[in-house]
Amino acid sequence: MFAVGVGLATAIFALADPYTLRPLPYGDEARLVRLTADFTRITDTTRLRLQDLRDRQDLFDDVAAYDAEFRSLEVSGETLRARTLQVTPNFLAVLGVPGPPEDRFLPPEGDREVPFVPTGLGAGEFGSLQPGERLGDGEAFLRVVSTLPEAFRIPDPEHDGRSAGLTPFSPEVVAERIGYSVRAIRMIGRLKTGVTVDQARAALLTLSPDVPGLLEVEPVRELMTGAVRPLATGALAGGLLILLICAVNVAGLLVARAAWRERELATRTALGATRFDLGRLWLVELGLLSGVALLMALGLAAAVLVAVRSVIPQAYVSLGSPELTARVVGFAMMAGCAVLGAGLAGAQATTSWIARVRHDGSPWLNRRISFVRLGLAAGQAAFAMVLAIGAAMMIQTYATLMLQDVGYDRSTIAMSVRSSRPSAERTEQARAVLDSLRRVPGVLAAGASTVVVNEKTSWTRFLVAGAEEEIHVRGVTPDFFAAAGLSIVEGRALTTDDRPGEVVVVNEAFSRQLLGTASVGQTFSDSRGATSRIVGVVTDAFDLDLVTPPEPRIYAGFGYNNQTAEYAVRVDGAPDALIDALREAILVVDPAARIESADTIGSRLAETVRDRTFASLILTVFGVAATLVTVAGLVSMVTFAVAWRAREIAIRLAIGATGGNISRLVVHEATVAAVLGSAVGLLAGRWLSTYLESLVYGVDAGSWHTALAAAGLMLTIMVGSAIVPALQLSRAPSAEILRSE
Repeated sequence: MFAVGVGLATAIFALADPYTLRPLPYGDEARLVRLTADFTRITDTTRLRLQDLRDRQDLFDDVAAYDAEFRSLEVSGETLRARTLQVTPNFLAVLGVPGPPEDRFLPPEGDREVPFVPTGLGAGEFGSLQPGERLGDGEAFLRVVSTLPEAFRIPDPEHDGRSAGLTPFSPEVVAERIGYSVRAIRMIGRLKTGVTVDQARAALLTLSPDVPGLLEVEPVRELMTGAVRPLATGALAGGLLILLICAVNVAGLLVARAAWRERELATRTALGATRFDLGRLWLVELGLLSGVALLMALGLAAAVLVAVRSVIPQAYVSLGSPELTARVVGFAMMAGCAVLGAGLAGAQATTSWIARVRHDGSPWLNRRISFVRLGLAAGQAAFAMVLAIGAAMMIQTYATLMLQDVGYDRSTIAMSVRSSRPSAERTEQARAVLDSLRRVPGVLAAGASTVVVNEKTSWTRFLVAGAEEEIHVRGVTPDFFAAAGLSIVEGRALTTDDRPGEVVVVNEAFSRQLLGTASVGQTFSDSRGATSRIVGVVTDAFDLDLVTPPEPRIYAGFGYNNQTAEYAVRVDGAPDALIDALREAILVVDPAARIESADTIGSRLAETVRDRTFASLILTVFGVAATLVTVAGLVSMVTFAVAWRAREIAIRLAIGATGGNISRLVVHEATVAAVLGSAVGLLAGRWLSTYLESLVYGVDAGSWHTALAAAGLMLTIMVGSAIVPALQLSRAPSAEILRSE
C-alpha cells in the first residue's frame, strides 16, 4: 500500500512537473506574447507590416516574426527532409535565449550561405553540429553559426518543437491578402515592463483601422501550457490527497501491528529491553520495509510513465517528456518520509487514545475513536468513487471515439509524399506513382488526394443556392473514394474523362446543410464565376479529427500543383507489413521524392484525440490509485478491529459462534464506511461530472448509467476487500487467536 500510494503520486508529479513547476526555457517568460493575425478578418485592403508593431515602443521592447519552411538537407551523403523555422534576426533576442549576434544572422544576398542555428531536435537528427559546419540544401548551403541549449523549444505548440533549426528572413509584411490566398505570419513580442496582456490587446484593437481587432494576443506561457495545466494541477492536488490517505492508512496499520505484537513487546521489556531498544527495533524494521517499498514505488512510477508517455500529445511533449529525473526521485523520497512520519505520528496519537480508553473504560471516547475511523474510511471511499466515475466517463469517451464510424476505412494507408519535380510534371508523376503502387502485391486500391485526413485544406468562396459559403475543396483521383473506403450514396464517382472543376462530388454534409434536396445535377459557382455541376454524393467522413462533425466538402478532379500529395492505399492484410514495399514503389517512380509520413488513417485520427487519451489515462491512474489505497484502508480497519477485539472474538468462537457471525462482527464497520462513502462519492461524482462535458464525447455527462455502473463495481471491490480478511479470521481456531492475544 505504501509503495502503491507513493509510486502513483510520484508518477503524477513526474507527469505534472513539465507543465506546472518547470519554467519555460525563455528569459522572463511572463512578458512574452504571441501575436497572430485572424485569417478570417484579412480583407483586400489589409496590409500589416512588422515595423508597425516594432514601432509601438509603448507596448513592446521588441517584436520578432517567424514562419515554417521545409528543406531537403544533405548530411553525410544522405538527404533528409526537415522542417526549419524562418525567423527574423531578433527572434532569439526577443525570447531571451542566447544566440548569434543579429549581424551574423541576416538573410543571405545572392549565393551567400544561409546562416543556420540547429535546435535540440536538429542536433539529434543531424548529429553533433558545431559552428562552422555546413549542410547542403540543394542549391545553397546552411552554415551553422551557433547552437541552442538542449532545453530550447519553439514557443508555438503547433510546431511541437519539431523544427530542425532556425534560418533567417526579413518579412516586410506580416498580414495581407494576395489574390485568393492569405499571408499571415506569426510573431513573438516582449511586452514592456508593467504592460499587461489585456492592455496590449486593447491597444492593438485599432492598429489596423480598416480591420479592428485584427491581431490576437496570447501569453506564451498560456499558449504552451494552458491546455494541459488545469489537468496537471488537478493531478498534483489529487496526488497529494492520495499521499494523505496513504498516511492515514499507514497509521492504522501501524496501530494494528502494535496491537498484535503487544505481548511480544511486553515479553522483550520483561527480559530487559529498554524503550530505546524497542524504538530501535521499530525503526530498523520500518527502515527496511520503507526502503523496499520506496524502490517498488519508483519501479511502479517508471512503469506508469512508460505507459503514459506513448499517449502524451506531442504539443505537451515539446515542453519536456515526463521522466524519472533527480527532482522526481527527490519528490518520491520526501513523499515517502512524509507519509511514514505522518503515519508514525498518527499511530502514536491513536495508541495514546487506546490506552486512555482501556484505562478509563470511557464508552464516549471509544465511540469517538470509532466515529473518526469510520469518517476517514468513508472519506477515502467517497474520494475513490468520484475518481472512478470520472475515469469511467473518460474511458467510455475514448471507446466511443475509437469505435465510431469515421466514414473512412481505418486500415487504409495514407502516405504524404513531397516532390521536387516541376509543377507542370506533378500530375503525370502522381498517375505513374499510383500505377506503381497498384502493382504491389496485396494492394486492393490506390488513389491520390491533395489531403487525406488531419489537415485543413484551403477554403474557397462559393455561391450555393443563392448564399455565399466558404467550403474546403479537395482534389482527388477517381479511385480515391474506393481506396479511402468512402461510398457513393447518390450519383457516380469522378472519372478520368471529367474535367477538374466542371464536375464535382460533394459529401452528405454539403447536400444536407446547403441544398436540402437531391443534389445530383445541381450547380453552383465560385467567386470567379466558374460553374461546377454535382455528379455524385459521397458519405461523410471525419477528416479533421474524431470530434469535429463532418463539414461540407467538395471533391474535384486531382490537380497536383502543390509540392505534397497524399496517397491512400487500401491493402489486404496488415498495413504495417506493406509500408516498406509501398515506399519502394514510390521511389522507383521518383527517386528524389520525400515520403514525409506513412501510417494508417486510423492512426492519424487517433493522434487527433491524444488529449482525451491522456486525460483518460490520468483519471484511470487516479482511480486505480484511490481504489488501492481505499482497499488498503478498509483492510487496515478490519485488521484494527480484529486486534482490538481479539479476546472477544476468541471467546465467541470458543462458545460456538459461527464463522459468519465473526465475519459480520469485524466487517460491519468497514462495510458501513464503504457504503456511506460510495453514496457520498456517487452524488459528488454526478455533480462534478458536469465539469467533464468539454472532454467527454458520445457520453451524456448528466446520465446516471455510467455513474451507477462505476459505483456498483467500486462498492463490490471495497466490500470484498473487507470481507476477505474477515473470512480468514473466522476460520482460525480460538486457541490460536488467544495465543496471539
